[in-house]
Amino acid sequence: MRARVRRLEAYGVATDGDRVLLAGSSLPGDVVPHGEDPHETVRRAVAGLTGLAVAVGAPRDVVAAVTVTDAAVEQVDRIVFDIALGGADLAGGRWAPVTDADPWVRAVLSDSPTIVDDLVVPPSQPASGPVERVQRFSAYGLVTDPAGRILLTRISDGYPGAGTWHLPGGGIDFGERPAAALDRELREETGQTGQVGQLIAIEHAHNPTAYGPEKRPIDWHTVRAIFRVTVSRPTAPRVHEHGGSTDSAAWLTAAELRKLSLNRLARGIIAKYLQ
Repeated sequence: MRARVRRLEAYGVATDGDRVLLAGSSLPGDVVPHGEDPHETVRRAVAGLTGLAVAVGAPRDVVAAVTVTDAAVEQVDRIVFDIALGGADLAGGRWAPVTDADPWVRAVLSDSPTIVDDLVVPPSQPASGPVERVQRFSAYGLVTDPAGRILLTRISDGYPGAGTWHLPGGGIDFGERPAAALDRELREETGQTGQVGQLIAIEHAHNPTAYGPEKRPIDWHTVRAIFRVTVSRPTAPRVHEHGGSTDSAAWLTAAELRKLSLNRLARGIIAKYLQ
């Protein structure tokens, strides 16, 4: 039986005319350690490569790729940010034409949507035994309709933040692209069909003693890709996945939002990008 391996990485894109900063044939970046903000991962990795101060800007893309060998199935989730370097003299790395870069880097830098090979994961037995440290990569949506309402979901009893209202979304399954995961979660949690648009933010949270349905504390690190989503034909929200982390969903006006208890992620994203 093949083992399943998953890794989260963060990279920075810096350009100089028609050239891009490369480390070998890839963008400068690193694996996101448990508990670290991906923005800090990029600052650390790029500064270590170039010796220069780094300003991390807006997220450019999130991509996923799966590699299958006889021994394992490995999924790599890559978060890519635009960056600015605080100097001109590089201690490491090189300015190179985009054609020198790996195929996934060229796709990120192109004007067309990122395309990677289909993510097909062979069947495998799930891992057994308790997991004390969990790092989860998730996709969430700032979901609106033509009337300007926002779609939110309520967290079920037994889950961290129970009773508060949250952005629709959830974990990205093994072998799944972020936008596809959000589309699936939107249908499961609310019954809506939307158009997943611009990637607007990468947020992270680290709770070393998160307590949920597992009935034991877990060292929980979650990294969330936030997209704009438009539902052009909204319907009455309906939760289709019963017994999970969502127990209700609703379309809400700005006045109604002020009467609700929002969790930290929803409150911050709405304040920054909607109002």
